[in-house]
Amino acid sequence: MKVIYAFKQYNKEHYKPFDDTFFKLAKLSVELSKKYYKTEFYCDLESKILFEANGVFFDKVVVSDKIESYSGSLTSMAKVYAMMEQTEPYIIVDFDTLILQELPEVHSIGFGYPETVHLHLNTLLEQDRPDAYLDYLEKYYKSPLREHKDKFPSWFRVDPNTSPNNCLVMVRHPFLVKAIYEEILSKFTNEETDKTGPMFIEQFLLFHYLKNHGVDLGYFANTYVNPTEINYSLLSHKFLHFMDYHTDELINDKINFISKIYNINE
Repeated sequence: MKVIYAFKQYNKEHYKPFDDTFFKLAKLSVELSKKYYKTEFYCDLESKILFEANGVFFDKVVVSDKIESYSGSLTSMAKVYAMMEQTEPYIIVDFDTLILQELPEVHSIGFGYPETVHLHLNTLLEQDRPDAYLDYLEKYYKSPLREHKDKFPSWFRVDPNTSPNNCLVMVRHPFLVKAIYEEILSKFTNEETDKTGPMFIEQFLLFHYLKNHGVDLGYFANTYVNPTEINYSLLSHKFLHFMDYHTDELINDKINFISKIYNINE
């Protein structure tokens, strides 16, 4: 098993800045992964230079032709292309995700944690749901699903209650994932993929294709894992997802604490 990362440098501003905090977190993520696995980075040439300049180094770097030549704006496509290049089992990890221990190889496909959602085509349950969360579900899940539902076969069914967060995905069946992504991408033009949003193709459609085919799926955590306490309980999890690193006032304290425990130089 190996850990892979993927990235492409886009000529547009991202809502999460690629600043010093991002690269400190990225370095910590990679160095933690190296404690248990070999690491590989799939990227364009510009990103290879960028990460090296910021002190983030991998066991292997692959400048991918697919990632290099991709001209769309969907930020998740680097991950999709990287997963499609794999021929052996792997774990793909986001740079804001920290693996704290060797992960159990239990399921054919293991996701980080479920995002609990209501994805019925005709109704969206609103009880006890903050408006911001409802907007998120509408924009990234329900709206593209409603717009493109005719692209999918009659047997395609949506789980109304869950979709995974792909901050961490363990794939023990790489050829199946590649085949499913090939089928998914064949249904969309580049313009259509750009409009769907990064989560729809990368995680929502992949998960539901796998689920509809009866693939053995599971999660490594029951919910989003980002404790506020900075003590040893922070390290009691299999992994951490610092999704809101750009707004987390404690992020540098967390990075420093974990780096010290694992003897990683910042």
